[in-house]
Amino acid sequence: MIAIDQDLIREVLKLPEGFVDDGHLPLGETWSLGPCVDTRDSDDLLGQTNVAALLKDLAARPEFEGQWEIVHADHWACGWVSHLAFRAVDDRGEPTLIFRFLLAWNDRLDGCADEEDYSRRQYERALERIDWHRPAGCEGPEDMNARIFGWLWENTTMDTENNGHYFITEGEVREACLELGYLEVEHDQLRAAPKPTLPPATGTAEDGSSRAPEASEDQPPQADSREATP
Repeated sequence: MIAIDQDLIREVLKLPEGFVDDGHLPLGETWSLGPCVDTRDSDDLLGQTNVAALLKDLAARPEFEGQWEIVHADHWACGWVSHLAFRAVDDRGEPTLIFRFLLAWNDRLDGCADEEDYSRRQYERALERIDWHRPAGCEGPEDMNARIFGWLWENTTMDTENNGHYFITEGEVREACLELGYLEVEHDQLRAAPKPTLPPATGTAEDGSSRAPEASEDQPPQADSREATP
């Protein structure tokens, strides 16, 4: 159990520099702005899982009704932020029950608060990424993305990024589509075929510049790749 002293109370009641709110809560007096739980640019799946679990626990406790609230505010760097504001002290300045609960909840947290929720979020984002990377001409059943995920799970490392997303490349998705028969080889080869290039000019003109070889009866003349000059 974390001891709550006056230094900790002052710390949680301190508002960020330049913070402005609408004044409907006594933030900085008896209420703490609380931890940041979301931002416009946040895409941290583990963080989303843990926040969802915490809010679910708070909502399940009627004794905390009216003691916490999600507060939204504009932010110069990331557009907007959301905080879990809570009443930190009572009218006598003593730590509240919800303050103690939040400290204990965070102290008990060991990485992930809900493995099932976290896995679901990872899976759903993986399907979105597969759909984004799926090559044109790929045809299959309605659950094609799920089947591609299954193939990737069995045949690739399925590493995760720092934000919890599975690292899935366009090449891996294309390979899965080919192996599962959702993409014809001919179509994939046509898609990946390099663009034709003109042959390099050979020979030297009287002025020292390069020129194409002269055409013969068996070989039609080739277009000069140099831009025409007036």
